[in-house]
Amino acid sequence: MPNWINYWSKNPRLFGIVMEQSTGYFAQSLLQQKILKPGLRILDFGCGPGYLTKHLTDTCTAYIGLDISENYIETCREFFSNEPNYQFFRIYPEPNKCSGLAKAALAAGSFDLIIIHSVIQYFSSKEIVFDLLLASKKLLSPHGKIILADVVTQDKGLYKDALAVLRHSIRNGYFWSFLHFMYQAKVSGYNETRKKQPLLSVREEEIKDICNQLTLQCSLLPRCTLQVSRNSYVIGF
Repeated sequence: MPNWINYWSKNPRLFGIVMEQSTGYFAQSLLQQKILKPGLRILDFGCGPGYLTKHLTDTCTAYIGLDISENYIETCREFFSNEPNYQFFRIYPEPNKCSGLAKAALAAGSFDLIIIHSVIQYFSSKEIVFDLLLASKKLLSPHGKIILADVVTQDKGLYKDALAVLRHSIRNGYFWSFLHFMYQAKVSGYNETRKKQPLLSVREEEIKDICNQLTLQCSLLPRCTLQVSRNSYVIGF
């Protein structure tokens, strides 16, 4: 059966400039809200081909990027080979069981900021969201924060999200790339995979309940992604 782990591990270049533009918008939002600042030790869970990473060069003393795609990890290692404090590792999640973060063998309390951007919608269950936040909690420094961003709250909002990205593409000069993305999404395995495993929706109260179980504080972030129907959270002790 097709699933998102298999889909992303094959590294299709489906999103291209659309992903890059969306990630840039997210990074600028974090900078404006002073969440990104110099001296941070950052863990980027789901780093992809490094679209967020390049926005962090002035804000961190150490950075680790994790992804399920071997091709993405190799791309990042090559592109950021001149950054001695940047490291990239492939993770191995298990469908219906775990996110793979707990198996990454990272030191407890070693990160000031853990970024989880546009990831959990590809999980198969909310139990894996719990697993990810539990593993993240163990890696946080005492004053560290988790940014859980671009969380799908309901499947009906996907059309609103596409319209928001379309408007951004027109204003920022990548309209034709957006159309190409929409076409590729239609003909690629993306839609087939989504039919077999719909994007995971997690409501605000469910995120806050998971955080309560983990004795973590959770609050909504003001809109920091292009996708207008999705929520983002800042989580910490």
